[in-house]
Amino acid sequence: MSAVQPSVLDAGLPPAPPSRAPTRSDRAWLALLGAAVAGFFVVRGWLGACLVVAGVVSLWQCVVHRREIAPMLRGARVRWLLVAFAAPLAAAVLVNLAHGEMVSRSMDAAARMLLAGLVMLELARRRLDFTRVAHYAVPGAVFICAAWIFLAPEAPKHYWEGGRFATVFMDPLMLSLNAMVAAFLCLFLLEAPVREGRLLAAAKVAAIVLAVLVAVGTQSRTGWVMAPLLGAIWLVRASGKPTPLRIGVALAVVLAGCVLAYATSIVVRDRVNQAAVEVLQYLDGTRFESSIGFRISLFRIALLLFAQRPWFGWGFEELPELKTFAPVASFYSPMLDFYFVTAGVHNEFLQAMMRMGLAGLVSKLLLFGVPLFLFARACRSAHADVRTNGYLGLVVVIGYLTAGMSTEVTNLIYAASFYGLLVAVFAAGTLKPRP
Repeated sequence: MSAVQPSVLDAGLPPAPPSRAPTRSDRAWLALLGAAVAGFFVVRGWLGACLVVAGVVSLWQCVVHRREIAPMLRGARVRWLLVAFAAPLAAAVLVNLAHGEMVSRSMDAAARMLLAGLVMLELARRRLDFTRVAHYAVPGAVFICAAWIFLAPEAPKHYWEGGRFATVFMDPLMLSLNAMVAAFLCLFLLEAPVREGRLLAAAKVAAIVLAVLVAVGTQSRTGWVMAPLLGAIWLVRASGKPTPLRIGVALAVVLAGCVLAYATSIVVRDRVNQAAVEVLQYLDGTRFESSIGFRISLFRIALLLFAQRPWFGWGFEELPELKTFAPVASFYSPMLDFYFVTAGVHNEFLQAMMRMGLAGLVSKLLLFGVPLFLFARACRSAHADVRTNGYLGLVVVIGYLTAGMSTEVTNLIYAASFYGLLVAVFAAGTLKPRP
């Protein structure tokens, strides 16, 4: 693929130092982050706790090695990434102050993003590439998750109605999302068996299959939406330099794969058909209370409330009672009220707009937009390791971005920790020092 020419985004990155062997401290860092990812699916609070430890140590290291950090902070990429990581917490604090309140739960998940930004700085300073560990940690996480889902005697009691897969702390929506992200990470990490060994390649293929089976078993469309887009990107990458013909072929293959999945999987076919029926029922007014119907109603409510308080939203304590909110009268129901109060509006951006107004919208655009842009640029780098980190970063951002259209993905501490940590480690891998 074509290389990106040096630009203002490369300013501030120090010249590439001579290669050095990893120290014991470097290995400890990679081991901590690898263990954090491996236990993510089944151990409640595990990854969040690991991120707190890594973030606090990173802060201390940044202070101790501030002379090394200072030149990095002159780089536009580093500054923009730090702004993106800090934006959710800054927006939450600003909105709390604007409403004369200080709701701690509104800042819990956002604080994990800031910690992830500190981890990114420390990994970049040490010139550590997390992909060395990801080859083992990500498939390992999938194997642990699948073993619990399919083999643990206590697993079925956590499933949702209809046998929908869930874990001790992940509902089917979030399990579907994270399982598919892990599947595509394994796919993009897959190399020729002669380069990485047949056993490791086979383990990644098995992890991909198991992760997809888990995602399908959740019966949640939230995680499935990313598959066509990420599949097309992987095919274009595998084919070499993108051309209109290769892109067209990739899209045709992805379309054929979607048709095949629809034709061969009863779960996929039933869920897709159900979505189509529910949309039509909502549009003709015959049924509002359905999975898709509730989402459409919640989206409408969020937009109506945002229009009333566009600057700083409604804050984190106050929301109007829907039954007294006149614009909602035509489609109000007690069940809709229940979902609104207990589960939010099922959209990452609309929930932020309703609660935090334009401040929330800007914070989410930065949180997803900055990494998306920089990872896309990294995919065109002259350095193979930078390209790899760029593609892996795209998997995480696109996965969470597409899922965020039908549910909130960074309001939960464990989800925010997973997104923040993966974006941080892959972003650090794209911050290649200038030659």
